[in-house]
Amino acid sequence: MGNRLFLFVGVVVILISANLSDAEDICWQSCYANATTLCKKGEWSVAYQQATQALDQAGNRFAHDPLKMAKSLEKLSEICQAWGRQQQAMLFLNRALTIRTLLHGEHHPSVIKLLTAMADQHRKHGQCEPAGRLYQRALDCAEKGGWGESSNAAPALEGLGRLYMDQGDNTRAAEYCQRALSIYEIGQKYRPSEKLCAARAMMYLAEINRVTHNFPQAAQFYNTALEKYLVIAGPSCSMIPLIYTRLGELHLEWKKPSLAVTYFNRALGAHDKTGLPEFDVVAATLAGLATAMKYRDDATAAKPLMDRAEAIYTRSAAPDKELATRVLLKKAKIWPALSKQ
Repeated sequence: MGNRLFLFVGVVVILISANLSDAEDICWQSCYANATTLCKKGEWSVAYQQATQALDQAGNRFAHDPLKMAKSLEKLSEICQAWGRQQQAMLFLNRALTIRTLLHGEHHPSVIKLLTAMADQHRKHGQCEPAGRLYQRALDCAEKGGWGESSNAAPALEGLGRLYMDQGDNTRAAEYCQRALSIYEIGQKYRPSEKLCAARAMMYLAEINRVTHNFPQAAQFYNTALEKYLVIAGPSCSMIPLIYTRLGELHLEWKKPSLAVTYFNRALGAHDKTGLPEFDVVAATLAGLATAMKYRDDATAAKPLMDRAEAIYTRSAAPDKELATRVLLKKAKIWPALSKQ
């Protein structure tokens, strides 16, 4: 009788634990999905709360799941990056990396992806030395794992290219970005999502050619990237106004202000289709349009455009450093003349 009672209690405990585990799994999926949706809307504070709840659910004693913990930590890092909290983002990435390495081994694609993400964070904040080490570590892991010429290695190659761009080494930057683009172009035949990766790599190659004053080649890369984004993501994609803005800036440097005005106006029209609020890309567009107007000796039209650009930049919660710099540089070029009007 005692043995039967013990067995019965044991079965009940197992059933309760299983039900609790299933319930925790459902809760995790719900919190994680909510965090993902909120990220797309840019609601970072609420997204952070949902991702934190997902992490708590994954670490619950009834449903302890290291893989879900790693995914939750990666989501938290994504939110913190967008929120401008680099230190917190790196802490989450390091925790996720530890879990992924224990689960899959150091040469697994998920580990390579995390190393690249960590390198990206260092690069974006001007920390070139740790960024370079992490990119190289990611490439070494990819090579040893047999992923050296695959889409798992391409983001690290692309990241190194961008790092060399930041350091002014345009020859090596073009070499690494071109290697990444070649991998993406092969991969897009089997994985359509890599068409967007190819478009992104083209954007960097366009920037390299623009800096080296190879304007025709830069325009070709921009236009090819634009076509890819329009086909894959549609006219409401937030990259469309950015590319038009880059084309406008390119034509300003190419001393073709009339074409620049056309592209800047297209950028403003494309932004309206995104349904997004005005942010720093719009400020850069308006500043560029103001500059083009100044080149055309229309200072009267330029001044209100620059005023709008500055207003957007001023109220921006977390202005992107590169775009903010573009706005300020353009303002510095034309503001003295405008202020005398």
